[in-house]
Amino acid sequence: MTIFNSIFDNPKNREECKGIFFRYKFNCYVSKTKSIEYKQSFKLLKRMSCPGCNLCQGFWEDLNMTGAPEDILKLPGQLIDDQIYKICFVPVSKDWETGYLDEWYWQLLPYEIKERK
Repeated sequence: MTIFNSIFDNPKNREECKGIFFRYKFNCYVSKTKSIEYKQSFKLLKRMSCPGCNLCQGFWEDLNMTGAPEDILKLPGQLIDDQIYKICFVPVSKDWETGYLDEWYWQLLPYEIKERK
């Protein structure tokens, strides 16, 4: 039984999680060695993100277990500089014998902050 099965069996667990949020940054600059450098990064937004429920912990475990994050993390077609993105868990299939999840991936979706009134 994986950690995700226990989470998705109980809908109450899914409602408590705020999610994991990142800010995408793209930089282009000339280095000291006179080469043009491009840098893309996703900075974790700790205040907005979940402090550490089972689902969010599962994301970090998946990320650490794979050698290439692009294998489990699907990016949107076009990334926008300084945009906030939320990590979403996407279940793909369940084992037909046990009913447990056996295939899933993580997806980055653009997130709009709602203004307070």
